[in-house]
Amino acid sequence: MSDVQKKTDTKGCGKGCIVLLILIVIAIAVPVHIHNINERFGDSDWDNNGINRYTKTEYDKNGYDEWGYDKNGFDKDGFNSDGYNKKGFDKDGWSKKGINEKTRTKYDKKGFDQSGFDKNGFDKDGLNVSGYDKDGYDSGGYNKEGYNRDGYNRLGYNAEGLNREGKTKEQVAEEKAAEDKAVAEEKAAAEAQAAANAKAAADAQAAEDAKQQARYDTVANCTSEEFSALDKAEITLDDDAGYSKAALKKTLVNFYKCTEHDADFAVEYVNADWNEQALNFYKKNNFSSLSKEDMQKAMAFRGFDQSQIDYAVSHK
Repeated sequence: MSDVQKKTDTKGCGKGCIVLLILIVIAIAVPVHIHNINERFGDSDWDNNGINRYTKTEYDKNGYDEWGYDKNGFDKDGFNSDGYNKKGFDKDGWSKKGINEKTRTKYDKKGFDQSGFDKNGFDKDGLNVSGYDKDGYDSGGYNKEGYNRDGYNRLGYNAEGLNREGKTKEQVAEEKAAEDKAVAEEKAAAEAQAAANAKAAADAQAAEDAKQQARYDTVANCTSEEFSALDKAEITLDDDAGYSKAALKKTLVNFYKCTEHDADFAVEYVNADWNEQALNFYKKNNFSSLSKEDMQKAMAFRGFDQSQIDYAVSHK
């Protein structure tokens, strides 16, 4: 290789190395610069010294500082940090000295000053700074002594200690105590009656359960003839025609040819509500055209007793 070629290669390598070095420096410096910016501003547009991220000054692109004020100290609505505009009035239209912006007096168009009182010292509700109207009554209708326009205080008593019914506090207290006592006694009586009713219902249910258990025990040990008669009795009552005990027995003996003993057994142990049977009979035979006396005679003739007849009439 000639000396000229060696020199040329050396120069080319030198330039390339310089360019590569510059790129390496940029690659390292730019992220560091960005990191420094992010570390300085974080998520805010302002740094700790109140400098804006984008304008690099104390004001943003709209001309407001970190706190929202322009160079003259006014915010976007035109008010300074004390709450006054360039003319010296606040958002409600009052100056520091209490002058109204529109009337240029100490009172607004409705005649009220900055504190809300008129020339006579009363507000929009007609009350003065102490809370009383021109007649000396507060918003609740009571004067300084605590009495309303009718002369009664907040507890409902006048200066003589009497309420509108002419009774003293002691009389009212006695009546209240007597009323409370009566209510308590009534409540106690109601609770006692409820307990008695619950006990009666429980006793009745226990008796009915015992009766049913006895029925089951008896039926379980009855003869085949007795069981046959009982089965026929249940079939007979299923048609809802309404049978008395006597009518059912008659049907079992005459139609099904059961013996008197077996028929009596079936009537005694069949699962029937005889009041409902009386009601079924009444509905089935339409006694509306009969007098009450004739209706009762007809039902009695069919073997129903008076309590069953009364049940049917009251539940028709």
